[in-house]
Amino acid sequence: MEHRRFTARFLARMQDASGVHVALLALCMSVIVALILLTIQTGYLSAGKSQFSKIADLAALAALEGYTESTESSYADRIGDGLDRAIQIASSNKVTGVSATIGAELALNDARTAGSSRVTFGVWYPKEPSTNPPASCAPGGEKKYPCFVPNATASATYANAVEVELCNEAEASAIVVPIGHSRHHICSSSVAALRENCVAFLLDVSTSTVMDTHYSVVLPDPGTIAFRVGNGGNQIPYIANPPYAALAFYPAEVLQPASRCMDAQYFDPDDPLFIPTLFWCTMPANRPLSAINNPNPKVHYRDDYGLVSLKDGGNVLVDQFYSSPSKYYGPQPLSAMMLSMNVALATMQARKTGADKAMLIAFNRNIVKKIPEADAEGNHGLTTDLGYLMQLTNMELRGLRGNRSAMPQHPNFLDVGFYPQVGAGTGDTNIVLAMDVAIEIMKNSCSAQSDKSIMLFTDGKSTCVRGYSDGQHPAFSVDSEYPSPEYDYSCANLGYAANDAVSYESRSWDQIIGIADSMGNPSILQKLQGAGIRLTTVLAGEASAPNFLNKVVPGSNPPRFMTQEEAYLLGFGHANTSYAPADVNTWFTLWHSSGPSADGIPGTQPIHLAESCAKVPRPGYYCGDINRLFSGVSLDTGGTWCPLMPPCAPLDPAWQTNKNVNILTLPPCPAGCTDGSCYDENNNLKAAARGDPAFMASAAWSTTGGCSGARDPVGGFPTAEQRCALRNITTGQQAAECAQQTVAGNPYMLVKPD
Repeated sequence: MEHRRFTARFLARMQDASGVHVALLALCMSVIVALILLTIQTGYLSAGKSQFSKIADLAALAALEGYTESTESSYADRIGDGLDRAIQIASSNKVTGVSATIGAELALNDARTAGSSRVTFGVWYPKEPSTNPPASCAPGGEKKYPCFVPNATASATYANAVEVELCNEAEASAIVVPIGHSRHHICSSSVAALRENCVAFLLDVSTSTVMDTHYSVVLPDPGTIAFRVGNGGNQIPYIANPPYAALAFYPAEVLQPASRCMDAQYFDPDDPLFIPTLFWCTMPANRPLSAINNPNPKVHYRDDYGLVSLKDGGNVLVDQFYSSPSKYYGPQPLSAMMLSMNVALATMQARKTGADKAMLIAFNRNIVKKIPEADAEGNHGLTTDLGYLMQLTNMELRGLRGNRSAMPQHPNFLDVGFYPQVGAGTGDTNIVLAMDVAIEIMKNSCSAQSDKSIMLFTDGKSTCVRGYSDGQHPAFSVDSEYPSPEYDYSCANLGYAANDAVSYESRSWDQIIGIADSMGNPSILQKLQGAGIRLTTVLAGEASAPNFLNKVVPGSNPPRFMTQEEAYLLGFGHANTSYAPADVNTWFTLWHSSGPSADGIPGTQPIHLAESCAKVPRPGYYCGDINRLFSGVSLDTGGTWCPLMPPCAPLDPAWQTNKNVNILTLPPCPAGCTDGSCYDENNNLKAAARGDPAFMASAAWSTTGGCSGARDPVGGFPTAEQRCALRNITTGQQAAECAQQTVAGNPYMLVKPD
């Protein structure tokens, strides 16, 4: 009996425990299910927030795009366009867990209140500006950059950035309502900013910038200037063979009937127009029909020229010859320089940011002209009217004759003096002065958040420096119209001493890239780096640009040439390397001066700096120090170095006349090969032995390697250094690509304030 009662109590207790266990199990299951559902919901929310953040990014970029679509509208209209575009993009997207239309409540806010979707235009400061730093970027005195400063909508006129903050409620979830979570407030913000370009274009318009096709100094023998005694003991320049020289631009006064050109009594050596008139009269009168489609770019005729009336009065006689079949478009390298500027401006114009601005400065001894001109208060700055600058850099507006005809259009580069002119000092090149002026203007006119760069177009042969004035070198300063540090300048006097130009050029190099000049003033490199300005140098001209020697990368298979950047990074031609004469056949260099030697074999003897770097034409000589200098200062400021090299194939005749463009001339090939176009089967031209007459006369040369084919500059394997372009494109195309490298790129960027 007792046993039965015990069993009954045990069973009752078991039943009670089972109920507890079931209840506990049910509770545990509920918690587990709730946690799973919460995890799922959290995942939805996390995915939704990620999508929400991406939509905020897109809306910010869209708002900035809408704002920049029209640069002519008022600020209020432009920010309205930006808001509309942001709403359009945001509302076109769907986010997991959000049922409402995203962006529907977006509105412009001039106050930074939280809790609502808004679009706020303002100014982005990547770093502290040198003047008037905004107080809101230094709360409590602690500077916080980069920084976004909202505009007060009613009073603002300019913005370069926009902040979009999207806020919305996540839709109710039936899954998690039982555990007390029905809605979630999610927000995401993004800031997009414009990458503004602030660019100064510096154009060298000294006489040497047309000498590749138009000689303004006649040399009867390479490297010498000869004179013969003329009427009354006056010195009259000796006219070389062929008996004429041509300028690209003549004073209109030289126009005379052909019969007057034959009258010796007409020429007065004391007349300042004597030399250009003599050059004009010694040109042949009429261009043969056979010379229209296949011209020699260094042979010019009087009927190539047209009289162009300038916008503000006066006339100029301009070489208007144009031959598209031969790719002759005008005086070189000036035409290539102008094309590069035009392409850069067109690229900036296509970005349509409304914030990009630029200026043009033409210089020789001093500043010739700056565009835009000073405002009513005399202040110099830059302009956003890029279309006007494009017109001033279009050389075709000078008028064309040849296989294409066109009347001059105004305004053009002639109207503002952007061309080499006849007169005292027009042959000088004062790169230091031009850079001093440009840097000073940009420091005061370019915003702190802009991408600042200078594009310098020159042959690099600088003849002027700060200081060093004396009786033979009178001092002068920058025209008072232009802002500049209080420097005096002086220029070389070719009539004073034979090496005067070389001395001045060396001093200018020190002032461009040195630690400081002898007067303690900072170098151009230091000033560029201090102002955060990149320098891009478009280096052109027979005496300087073709000095880069393309070198095969050691061990490359198939062989390929180094890029100029690779060569620089590997230490070839670094700007801090001092000049050291050496045989150019035994080393690769950017800075060695090379040219014909006494025995007539090119490149076999080092030559003195003065023979290659003086500012006179030296056919066959290259001043490599110019490449060394400008490759260094450009790359050390984060800019681009663009030596305009002649193509290796006959694409651009204006750069190939009377010149071997492939490299230092190769010795004769073995029997059965074409001179200058062979290479040996082991890809080894015995570079160290080239130019050695004894070696070439020996049996070793005639049997070394043998002839395995012609060198193909486009698709073949490189086998030796070349003195021509790395790629088979014209100099104009090279100039255009260089310009695009400097100013191209997406104008919009996502940024994050500190």
